[in-house]
Amino acid sequence: MAELKVLLDPGHGSGSSHNRGFLSPGNEGESNYYMAIALERELKAYGITVGRTRKTIHENPTLAQRGAMAKGYDLLLSLHSNAGAPNVRGVEIFPDTNPWKSVGQSGYDLAWKLSRAISALGTPNRGVRTWNNDNVYKTNVTSPPYQSNYFGVLRASEAPMGMLIEFAYHTNRQDRDFIVNKRDALAKEVARVVAEHYGVKKTKPIERTTLTTPAFINMIRDDIIADYYKSGVLPSISLAQAILESDSGNSVLAVHANSIFGIKASAPWTGAVYDKVSVEYINGAKREVKSSFRKYKDWKESITDHGEFFTSTPTREKLYAPVLAAKDYKEATKALTGTYATDPNYKKKLDGIIEKNKLYLFDEQVKKKEKEEEDKKIYLNKAFTDDPVLAPVPEYTPYHIGVYAKSTADLGGVLRIVSQVEGAVLVDASRVNPAYYKEIIQVGGPKDDKATIHLSGENRKETDAAVTKWLQEK
Repeated sequence: MAELKVLLDPGHGSGSSHNRGFLSPGNEGESNYYMAIALERELKAYGITVGRTRKTIHENPTLAQRGAMAKGYDLLLSLHSNAGAPNVRGVEIFPDTNPWKSVGQSGYDLAWKLSRAISALGTPNRGVRTWNNDNVYKTNVTSPPYQSNYFGVLRASEAPMGMLIEFAYHTNRQDRDFIVNKRDALAKEVARVVAEHYGVKKTKPIERTTLTTPAFINMIRDDIIADYYKSGVLPSISLAQAILESDSGNSVLAVHANSIFGIKASAPWTGAVYDKVSVEYINGAKREVKSSFRKYKDWKESITDHGEFFTSTPTREKLYAPVLAAKDYKEATKALTGTYATDPNYKKKLDGIIEKNKLYLFDEQVKKKEKEEEDKKIYLNKAFTDDPVLAPVPEYTPYHIGVYAKSTADLGGVLRIVSQVEGAVLVDASRVNPAYYKEIIQVGGPKDDKATIHLSGENRKETDAAVTKWLQEK
């Protein structure tokens, strides 16, 4: 057959008014959206063209709008969970009953195949049902009654075939866990049944060998260590975070966005992004949310951005100061929990990865190298001081004249000197080293030991006069 096109309709919208049940802190509308995301991924693996009536989790089109979107699609699947008494469980499916559609026996066969496949994963099969616009409800229907639908989305559907799937009852705790914990398995089974029903074979995926953790470490460790000398983030921390956040380089983000640290696309990021549903802990409760993550050209760029992330804004610089100041990995993992990640078990997970893979050895390696460099510097400095023969010969004679202002009121005098005297440059008063300058000029204020030449005055006029006199002498 021609390319199959399926429109997914995640029922309802987001927010507290959309059938909360046991899905708290989520709700049916949000759960349906996550199911659509998972099902879209599985259907596309078969080369099936997939659309969604809700492009974002917060959208909530009218039933008429949802049905109209099905024009041009072969199949409309409206995704829902059911509500009832707390002890009621099970999957049930309502096929389109519009008489003018070409649903036919095929649509009811597909509905029964889907109900059996969904039930096999762990909930009772309540069968295929119809509910017409006259409020007539029928159970275990095996052929189309050709009546008008009770459900507005099916009534308005412009696809030749459609059905509303009630995966389970969100008012039952067992079914609630079934919906949430088996979402990926449910999506995989629904996609398989739909593809088989239409005779679509799965497209051959690009072969990719799953990386082991040791192999992943070997691939990134040199870049991680090099970044440590720029960022100050312990290698054990960067390696452990990369392993955890990217599933050792095998996650969706690592493969499709080259993101191995799961950094979200918050300011000041202006680069490419990759949208994905992730698990977050909000007020201590585990919840799935759709987020935009930073996307990179390769893993090395991801590593560089990770090192810069901790000081990328004044807020982060303050927030992550304990991470960069940590003397060992245990201090750092403690500082990362509740800041970098919302998972309350983040420290425990990172510590376990570091200890299992002995990543602390990389910390020892860089610390040893740093100590060797420091010892060498101390030795050479001592040698130069104690032995005149070894004293370094200056490679150049200082040429520039450094000029700085004691206060902003004296900046005008500084700019006059810099603009009129060859070699005069503006310097930072807090970092002046006389060895690097031919002269140092402090404009304004009381005499300071940092200056070799001093222009001072009690007021602006005196200071300006002193600058004028000095310029005339030059």
